[in-house]
Amino acid sequence: MSFNRVFFKNIADLLQDYYKVYPCGVVTLTLKVADQEYNVAKILRCDDTLLTFAYYSVEKSQTLPAEAREKSEESTAWPALTVPYGLILWVEFNPRKAATEREIGFTAEEAER
Repeated sequence: MSFNRVFFKNIADLLQDYYKVYPCGVVTLTLKVADQEYNVAKILRCDDTLLTFAYYSVEKSQTLPAEAREKSEESTAWPALTVPYGLILWVEFNPRKAATEREIGFTAEEAER
């Protein structure tokens, strides 16, 4: 059985369950898609057949101008990928130390949104 829309729509609940057991500052969410691994920056859309997510890539990212930062509350534009759920082989949470400027990962507060 493969992952589906419901799993990713409820990923914040799974993150909260993780934080209850392991109350760390930041968690990275990694997806293995076919033969590649992606550290997820944001899940952008979950429809019935496809998942679209932004992922961390220093090479492909762009710093946003000040006006865009104010609108989006994001400082960096990350690349995004759309994949069918059937290509997602696993989902992994990894604890990370909290960074002074969040460079990668989800915090407990973000998971609640």
